[in-house]
Amino acid sequence: MNLHRLFIVSLVAVSPALAGVLYDNGPWDGTTAIDIVYPEFSALSDSFVLTSDAIVTGFNFVSLGEPGDSISTVSWSITSGPVNTPSSGTLYGSAAGATVVKTPICAGCALGYYDENTNSVSDLDLSLTAGTYYLNLFSAVAANFPAWAISDGSSAAYYGGGNLANVYTAGTDSEAFQILGSPRESPTPEPSSVILFGPGIAILAMRRRHKPSRTVFC
Repeated sequence: MNLHRLFIVSLVAVSPALAGVLYDNGPWDGTTAIDIVYPEFSALSDSFVLTSDAIVTGFNFVSLGEPGDSISTVSWSITSGPVNTPSSGTLYGSAAGATVVKTPICAGCALGYYDENTNSVSDLDLSLTAGTYYLNLFSAVAANFPAWAISDGSSAAYYGGGNLANVYTAGTDSEAFQILGSPRESPTPEPSSVILFGPGIAILAMRRRHKPSRTVFC
């Protein structure tokens, strides 16, 4: 194996898996939204599907709000079934008052008045197998009443209070969100591997440069 090929193989071996979009329920449909902050409604649940085992590191969701307003924190959970139902199932992760980072999409242009924002929650570290799960959002904190924007994506959405209030079929009234992370099959390299990678290649390069040339006799 020559040095160039060894370099490529070594680089692939230590390259970390980049976090990306594991599930995308589409953008806001441009017409409707559901509030996520009213205390009488404990959560909105939207299903998502992982096609392979993965590490979930965060999620994005689209909101509409009063001009200049934004969500500062939101409570969330990821479960095997929609919350507030008998099938809510296993809890895989949750946080109360998680910090939200806002990325503006447009100011004052949503429905001719509202701001449209992408809201990101990070620092999750959930190891999940392939299958169907539910992202549940509730108790968003903002100056006014922000709304989780509807996308009409492929997710099945559940809108519940103390008891389940409404159940929406897949593709109807589900919200705009993305689940972020990376496949579990591509682990991040150990720091020691990255540290050793550079010196190892340098030593191989020096050995090749100082290798004695062969004399050919006719």
